[in-house]
Amino acid sequence: MGRQRNNRKKRRPVKQATRSSSSQGTKGRTTRPRWAFVRSMLSFAWNRKRRIPYFAWSVCAFIGVFVTVWIAIWPHVYVYPSVNLDPDNPMFTFFVVRNEGYLTIRDVSFSCAIKYLKVADGGPLIVAAEDYENRFSDPRQVSGAIVPGEEASELLPLSGMQNNRFANADIAIRLEYKPGIWLPFRKREELHRFVLKKGKDGQWHWLPQPIRK
Repeated sequence: MGRQRNNRKKRRPVKQATRSSSSQGTKGRTTRPRWAFVRSMLSFAWNRKRRIPYFAWSVCAFIGVFVTVWIAIWPHVYVYPSVNLDPDNPMFTFFVVRNEGYLTIRDVSFSCAIKYLKVADGGPLIVAAEDYENRFSDPRQVSGAIVPGEEASELLPLSGMQNNRFANADIAIRLEYKPGIWLPFRKREELHRFVLKKGKDGQWHWLPQPIRK
């Protein structure tokens, strides 16, 4: 009897240990997979939610960089009238070509295209067959390079008409140049239109106008 009691006493903690381990095992099997699945779903949804804005911001940043670089390398050339050497002849007006871009423009050629020229005192009206197709140029009016911020002044190729008086005129300054050396741009052509008007003080003025007006 004493031995049986001792055996029972020894078996009891073993049964309790097996029960506790079995209960813990069942609890681990039922709870851990559920929480792991929920965590994985939440992390997947969160990462996917974060990836979409990140991709959108990346695309916007790339577009912004591309537009900024394009604006920086795009040429900005302005033409405006300057000093008139002969108050009675507006064709003796210097026109200034200014480079406002960030790159040097090269092989700049300067010419004058007309739409019409009206000679005063009943003189003839010279009209181009097509708008700004009749062009007058001087081979000496070519600049090798105009760096950013610099200017070049050229006289109108029509200055040989010093014996004529004009009532009004519609012309366009035609520029041809190549922007930069390493850029894959072709030689560009620009037209800058000016209309001749006489003020009440008797002075002639070249007024800039849109080319398509």
